[in-house]
Amino acid sequence: MAGQALFAVSIYPEREAVLPSLTAADIDRYAAKNGDLLSDPENKIGTWVDPATKQHVLDVVITLPDRDEALALGRQHRQKAIFDLAAMVDIPIPPEITDEDYAQHEKKTVGGVVAYRVNDLDLPTMAVIHEDFVNSRGEVCKVSTPDDVFILTGDRVKEWGLLAMIGLQAKTKRTLKVADVDYRNNETVHVIVEGRFAYDPNTVRSFLAERLEGYEITEIYVDSPERIAVELKPVEKIAADPLSMAMGYFDQMLATLDSLMSLDRQRSQTAQMLLGQTTANTGGAFDGVDTEDGPLAYERNQPAGGKPGSFGPGTAADGGMMGPNDPSGRGQAR
Repeated sequence: MAGQALFAVSIYPEREAVLPSLTAADIDRYAAKNGDLLSDPENKIGTWVDPATKQHVLDVVITLPDRDEALALGRQHRQKAIFDLAAMVDIPIPPEITDEDYAQHEKKTVGGVVAYRVNDLDLPTMAVIHEDFVNSRGEVCKVSTPDDVFILTGDRVKEWGLLAMIGLQAKTKRTLKVADVDYRNNETVHVIVEGRFAYDPNTVRSFLAERLEGYEITEIYVDSPERIAVELKPVEKIAADPLSMAMGYFDQMLATLDSLMSLDRQRSQTAQMLLGQTTANTGGAFDGVDTEDGPLAYERNQPAGGKPGSFGPGTAADGGMMGPNDPSGRGQAR
C-alpha cells in the first residue's frame, strides 16, 4: 500500500505488541494471534519504531484517505502518530488544544512571513501554531524561542506538519558551523558558514538568526555547496536604508511581472496543445530527488545546477528566505 494517498492509524491499542527487534517470524506470530481482527479485509498489520524508546511496535491498523479523520481516530485511541503512506512519514498527533494553550504565543505577520515567538516548544504550543499557520496565507513560518529559531517553507509545514519540519531543521542546523566572522566599521557583519546543508536558504538563515539576533542577511555568495559567505546588517539599518526600500519596491514589481509572464506561458502552452503541437515538459523541484524520505527530500535537495530551494554555486541565493522571493524584500544580493 506504500505510495497510495492513504493514512494508516491503529484503533486497537489493546492489541499492540512491543519488541526489541523485529523478524518475519515475529510478524507471522502476531498475525496468527490477531487472526480475528485480520480476517476483516479493512484491517492490516502496521509496524513502526518508537523514536523515544527505539522499540519495534506491531499494530492492527486501518487506512483512510482523509488525514483529519485519521488524526481524530488516532487521538481517540490514544495513539502517538498516524502514518502517511504516500510520503512514507509519521505524522505526530497533536494533543487537544485548550484556551490556555492559545494564549502561550505571540504572533506577527510581515508580508508572507508569519512569525511566532514562544517560551517553550511543547506539543500543545506547536499544535496551536500549526493550526494557526495552516489557516493563514503565510508563505514562510518562523518560530522563535529564547534558544532556537526555525524558519520553514510554508508549503512544507502545511503538508508535513510543524513538528516534523522543526525536527528536520534542528538536524540540518547541527551540520553547520561558523568558519569566520568579521565585524565591519559600517556595522555590517561578514560570516563564512560551512557544512553539509550550507546550500539550504532557510537552514542558514535560522542558524544565523540564533547567533546574530536583530540582523538580517543582505548579501550571499556561494563558494561551494558546503561553504557560503554572508553579509548581514542590523534590521533597523536596513529599514532606514532608502536603497533597500527601493529594492523591495522593485522586487514586488518583478514578482508581479513574473506572475504575468508565467500566466502568458501557460496560455501559450494550452494553445499549442489545442493545435496538436508538442510542448516541453518542465521539471519540478523534486526532479532527480529520492522522495521516499518524505520531507527530508526537501532538506537533501542538492544544489548542483541551481535546483529550486538551493543556492547555485558561485551565485547569490535563489530560494527560500534569502533569495529574490524573500517576502521581506531584504534578502536580495546587490
